Amino acid sequence: MRGSIVNTPPGPPEDRFKNLIQLFPVPLAYVNQDEQFEFVNDRFTRLFGYTIHDLPDLDTWWSRAYPDELYRNAIRYNWANLIRQASRTGADIQTHSYTITCKNGDQKIIQISGITIGNDFLATFEDVTKRLRAEQALRESEERFSFSLKAGKLGAWDYYIRDNRLICDNGFYLMLGYKPGSQRINMQILFEMIHAEDRERARAAFQKFVARHSEVYDIEYRIRNAAGEYQWVQSRGDIMEHDGTGNALRITGVHIDINASKTAAEKLAAALGEKEILLKEIHHRVKNNMQTISSLLYKQRQYSEDPQLKEVLDDSINRVKAMALIHEQMYRSASLARINFVDYIKEFSQRLYQAYRQSAMRVELVVESDDVHMPIDKSIPCALILNELITNSLKYAFPDNRPGKICVYGKVEDDFITLTVEDDGIGFEPDFDLTQTRSLGLYLVYNIAVRQLQASLEINLANPTRFEITFKI
Repeated sequence: MRGSIVNTPPGPPEDRFKNLIQLFPVPLAYVNQDEQFEFVNDRFTRLFGYTIHDLPDLDTWWSRAYPDELYRNAIRYNWANLIRQASRTGADIQTHSYTITCKNGDQKIIQISGITIGNDFLATFEDVTKRLRAEQALRESEERFSFSLKAGKLGAWDYYIRDNRLICDNGFYLMLGYKPGSQRINMQILFEMIHAEDRERARAAFQKFVARHSEVYDIEYRIRNAAGEYQWVQSRGDIMEHDGTGNALRITGVHIDINASKTAAEKLAAALGEKEILLKEIHHRVKNNMQTISSLLYKQRQYSEDPQLKEVLDDSINRVKAMALIHEQMYRSASLARINFVDYIKEFSQRLYQAYRQSAMRVELVVESDDVHMPIDKSIPCALILNELITNSLKYAFPDNRPGKICVYGKVEDDFITLTVEDDGIGFEPDFDLTQTRSLGLYLVYNIAVRQLQASLEINLANPTRFEITFKI
């Protein structure tokens, strides 16, 4: 019958767990039921400066990370409630942000989450200082921008059509840097002041409005100011008088200085472009870092002569590659929020088949799915689940060179998707229980599906072997 996805390598379980923690690309700390730090990984030390020797127990952490007593007491109370809630419900520890003092005295805004393991807990840390400060700076910039619009100057004008007379108030002159009344202004001079690239468009819009072929006169253009430079204005007008036949006699309107808003809009567009480039670069670097981890694991595999250890390393490499491909597709995607998960399934499955060439030569792969664009917070858990299930089928479902078929289906209904992985291999034992499995891979499938995706999970043990996972996108 089928075996487990990962065969446990030799060595004490605690050492294996510590080694696994070290491989994780995020800062981690493990605290036991006696509130003592069992271990922290290197990324934790790089983030905060504290080593395991600096933190003999949780009290030391509270006093050093939160030196202000009032703030420390509030955080301890909040954290205790989060731990109790997670222990009671079996869910992950809810993510919260705190200001933490590092060993060198620097303060960082950190998002902390984690899981409970019996009476122990494993906490993860993410430095969000730069992101939150950037968001705050952006909010302040938007507030200044909003204030500048409200405080913008208006210049009123009246145009008498029969005698071609244009009257502008002081605000119009001041807006352009002229002394009120210092310049003779008529409609011909006004249009000559408009930028050559905007002039015909502005003239056509005004003539169309005067002829009553448009209901609204509202146009933006650049106009030359007293310094000889061009600035953006928005011109709006309405017919105030007309003759008995409906012909316009007098049009009243305003010029609004929108130069600041136009400049701000251009800067915002540039900032958004820079943000998009930055996010793509982040995904690219995460992918490269994961490829580096994968390469290091592969090098370790080459130096090992232990078949069991090689198998464990192969499985770890495939898990890292599954996550790396998500970031690679996010980097290539036109959207920075979602990826085409159908394309991901096809590309990842083919890569996984290449890793198991001997099995893949006699096992057919079928991928059929509705079009679905999945957010990254759902894509990575799904990728790990697919990796474990397809790997399990390739390794254990078709022994003795048995041919067969592995099928991956995706069905979307409303806001839910059902992912199905099935094979026509030898199946599981009739008394197989996923919740009691000793297989790390299948444990990950259950834990990720139920806890992270909050999905329903249905299993058919044979004829065919099928895993169906349904969750909200």
